[in-house]
Amino acid sequence: MQFNNPPKKTKNMTTLPLKISIGRSLSRLGLFLIPIVFGCFALAQSARAVTPESKGSNPNGNMAEEETAYLDISSDETNATGQPAIEDHPNRRVFRFNFQDLRQCASGNVTMGGELVVTFQNTVTRPWPKPKFVKVTAFNGTVRTGNRKLTAMSVDIKDAVASVLSGSGTFKIEMIVTGPALPGGRPMRFRVLFSPNRYTFHDQLVTQLMPDRTPKVDCIN
Repeated sequence: MQFNNPPKKTKNMTTLPLKISIGRSLSRLGLFLIPIVFGCFALAQSARAVTPESKGSNPNGNMAEEETAYLDISSDETNATGQPAIEDHPNRRVFRFNFQDLRQCASGNVTMGGELVVTFQNTVTRPWPKPKFVKVTAFNGTVRTGNRKLTAMSVDIKDAVASVLSGSGTFKIEMIVTGPALPGGRPMRFRVLFSPNRYTFHDQLVTQLMPDRTPKVDCIN
């Protein structure tokens, strides 16, 4: 007797559970990575806020150049004439002068007045104030004979000496003044020497300036 077995039906296996499992895993991974990404972004922004680069900063970090700029308080590196100066820093001193002197080369009395502005400066290698720059302002000079006007041509600091132990120093100021000649004569030229000028200092600052107010006037050719 022969039996005919009915053909077996092949069952098709579905992958739906596997797809669902993978999808759930990716979703969980995404939820895990999103806070990390936002955290890294926040840290980067905080780092930029803590260390901003200032405008005009030196990328090489030249400390000596910055220190020189800090120590240097003077902007009057050249001699000039102008309006009366105002003392605005302990290391920038102003003193007035006004004197009259009889000079044979001028054939009479010579009168001079004005202000001298002395700027003291510290350096990295010399941490005590030393007179560095000087200028004359509001200068007024006349020679009585012929009522001739005088002009301050230059002014310089000479022989500056300071002692750290005593906290004091001295220096000279030399001013060159010129004026017109009398008819048939030669133009006038004077050397005015303020000396000695004394000063005291403490902690890199000038505490007192005691200038010479009776300068010596010489006629020069």
